[in-house]
Amino acid sequence: MTKRPEVIDLALAGNLHLLEKAITLPPVFQNAACIKVDPDLFFAESPRKVAAAKAICATCPIRTKCLNWALENEEYGIFGGTTPEERKAMLAGVTPIDDSKLRKMQEQLALILSPDINRAIATFNVNKRTIYRWRDLLQRGQQQAF
Repeated sequence: MTKRPEVIDLALAGNLHLLEKAITLPPVFQNAACIKVDPDLFFAESPRKVAAAKAICATCPIRTKCLNWALENEEYGIFGGTTPEERKAMLAGVTPIDDSKLRKMQEQLALILSPDINRAIATFNVNKRTIYRWRDLLQRGQQQAF
């Protein structure tokens, strides 16, 4: 009686992608949190899937090693909890905005652009003219960004 090869069992279970991933990535990735996850998730473009991939990265014991490897080797996909754009910015010396800073900046933006200028004046301890200058700067920046 011949024993069925393990690679066939893997294929029959629909997990052949695990073998491909294990072959193509350096040995350090064997302990990665993503090793048993469909790799397509880490190359998806939808914001929901990118967030799901990043959530897996956030729990990974080799996240820093993965990020360092990706900075040197990979221009596509989520690695080390970063998108290709975030890695490009890092390589250019630009610090990416993390989630806690992002929420704080969104609150600041909303406050500065709010019709209640007095609240912004009190929060930032500046005068009305400064708030108007900030509004102008932010509105010009938004127009240039889009």
